[in-house]
Amino acid sequence: MEFVLGSKILVIGAHPDDEVLGCGGLIYRNSLAKGHTDVLIVSEGTSAQTIQKDGLSEERHEQLLNAFKLLEGANVFHWSYPDMRLDTVSHIELNKKIYELLHENKYDYVFTHHPYDVNLDHRVVFDSTLVATRPTPRSSLKGLFTYYVNSSTEWGVKSNNEKFHPNSYLNIEIALEKKISALLCYKDEIRKFPHPRSVDAVKYKAYSFGAEVGYKAAEVFNIIFLR
Repeated sequence: MEFVLGSKILVIGAHPDDEVLGCGGLIYRNSLAKGHTDVLIVSEGTSAQTIQKDGLSEERHEQLLNAFKLLEGANVFHWSYPDMRLDTVSHIELNKKIYELLHENKYDYVFTHHPYDVNLDHRVVFDSTLVATRPTPRSSLKGLFTYYVNSSTEWGVKSNNEKFHPNSYLNIEIALEKKISALLCYKDEIRKFPHPRSVDAVKYKAYSFGAEVGYKAAEVFNIIFLR
């Protein structure tokens, strides 16, 4: 996984906080390696909240910017598609918008949601990303990866063959505290342990993933293609 560092990367998420949960360590480590990381968040991220208040969408956008600044990324693209209703968006429209962003910026690697996450928005984003990143001869892409999101990826099991199986690990020992600091920007999304989206659970999961390959802490990914 170290071969990705120092590259031009796009992390695609459905909602603000997905980018930190799935790739916070990657974003920070890529910045340390003098790479370039952009984040695309497809939905506005708040319209499906049970409790609505004035300025909520602006607050969530500010949280996204603050988290990304802590991780020392490059650019944030935050679209305004409806939260938890991405299945109502035209598949062709979303494919085209993601493709245009990729074509304009010539990324080396793309990271996005796993296709078997329990969250439907995540699955929609994966489907459109898969179309937009087809490795045609003129494409700049070297690889497409999916990432793990606490409280979504582990609950999205359909069968033993249709679940997240990590096959690429990134050592985030030096980035874990930075990832946690970025996650804390999303104060309304943090839960109490033992919820999987609690600070302790995020740390323990990183430790557990790391121990699988001899690291103190890791983020994990599933390779869709490399070339």
